Amino acid sequence: MPSLPSTRYAGLINLTKPDDPQAEDYMVFRAGILPPSENIKVPLYDMRDEVKQSDGSWLPAAQQLDQSGFACSQDPSAFDEEALSTPEGVAGYLEETVNRIRRNDPTPPAVAAEILQYKVEEGFVPKTMPRPIARNAHCDQTYGEDCFEKYSRGQIVNLWRPLVKVTNAPLAVMDYRTLEVDKDVGVHASAFGPLYHFFHNEQQKWYYIPNQTPSDALWIRCFDSKKGTAAYAPHVAVQETWGDEVPPEEQQTRVSIEVRLFLFFE
Repeated sequence: MPSLPSTRYAGLINLTKPDDPQAEDYMVFRAGILPPSENIKVPLYDMRDEVKQSDGSWLPAAQQLDQSGFACSQDPSAFDEEALSTPEGVAGYLEETVNRIRRNDPTPPAVAAEILQYKVEEGFVPKTMPRPIARNAHCDQTYGEDCFEKYSRGQIVNLWRPLVKVTNAPLAVMDYRTLEVDKDVGVHASAFGPLYHFFHNEQQKWYYIPNQTPSDALWIRCFDSKKGTAAYAPHVAVQETWGDEVPPEEQQTRVSIEVRLFLFFE
């Protein structure tokens, strides 16, 4: 297990309850029907502390992804909230993201990409609990062993970026190295196919970016065909946080954009 810094942060997250006798009932998608879940208060670790090296620089995003399944990087975008309100801006942001991947990878892969979300996420009002966003810890896809058999390596990575400073419902990710895959992972049907859900285990370590800004890019791996790396990163919106309180006059609705990247290596 990786060594961890101390933390002054905590968060309330939602995980699936284990040992549900009706588990098979959730293998067919029915709108609004999800496996039973529970809210659990967990320590949250500052992602920036995890990736800083002794010289003050940050680990390269590709190395972070291989180690833990997630990465953060200081990657300001040329497209702000106003620009992304137009189709041209969204197309430009998509191209910018693809070019960033190709520029930063030592062996540039073939890339396909799509915009997953661009929406005002009403989410949680700080210190209250209305309907959550991404309410249950999950990973977006499941895969068979041969889904990338034409390539030496295939990855699916999401780039999640807020368009305003995050003052409520931050996105948290779990370090894959702290996940007991045989015990902590389940599968249920969704509108987009089967996806992974997760059960609580005390050894799990959750990270986030306190007061994340649009310059803080959050990379989340959803799949990697290469053995010996982090296969994916469970993630969830945090319902309530402790240790990073924001004054009421600075609180604002969360707005975000997300790109799903399919990376194919010959």
